[in-house]
Amino acid sequence: PDIIHLHGAENSYYSAGILSLIDRYPVLTTIQGFIRNTSYTNFNINKRIAIEEDIIKRSNHIGVRTNEMSRLVKELNPSANLHFHNYPLEIPTEIKENIGKDEPIDCLFFARVEKDKGIEDLIESISIIKKSHPNINVKIIGSADKTYLQYLNDICAKSDIRSNVKFLGFLPAQEDIYPYILKSKMCVLPSYHDILPGTILISM
Repeated sequence: PDIIHLHGAENSYYSAGILSLIDRYPVLTTIQGFIRNTSYTNFNINKRIAIEEDIIKRSNHIGVRTNEMSRLVKELNPSANLHFHNYPLEIPTEIKENIGKDEPIDCLFFARVEKDKGIEDLIESISIIKKSHPNINVKIIGSADKTYLQYLNDICAKSDIRSNVKFLGFLPAQEDIYPYILKSKMCVLPSYHDILPGTILISM
């Protein structure tokens, strides 16, 4: 190849594949996020952080989207050539109005359903809000590990908000999310470490 584009160094399960090629071909590494700033405590986190940092330190050309990304990259690789990327969003001309029409939506969360995205904080917040707004309606869109999803359902049951919170699962087509956004009074992403999350951009 004339160039290899690695999109995201934080997921070592695929990004580690670049390490055997990075000294043989020109490589552009585009940053999506940083596993080194995550709150994970398992999933071989120390090894994943080491791989991510090794990739960033050895990449001569790195794509970034924000000044904060630039700062974090320069901490690891002061000599890296930075390339700013624009991430345009395509607003659909037609929206499937019939999706999700059966219920109102006070609050919408759409992202990976995991602790690092703040989902447990959202659930705790809803349990507090329900005391003054007993009919609050929350929709959660996103993929989740089955065991973790059961854990979240158990928390909802113990907090007496099982009827208020509905997990819709992963929606494969992005355009299927827009009707829910338009119907929602509020979109939330209490994420711990995102730098420029698509959820916020799409909501805006």
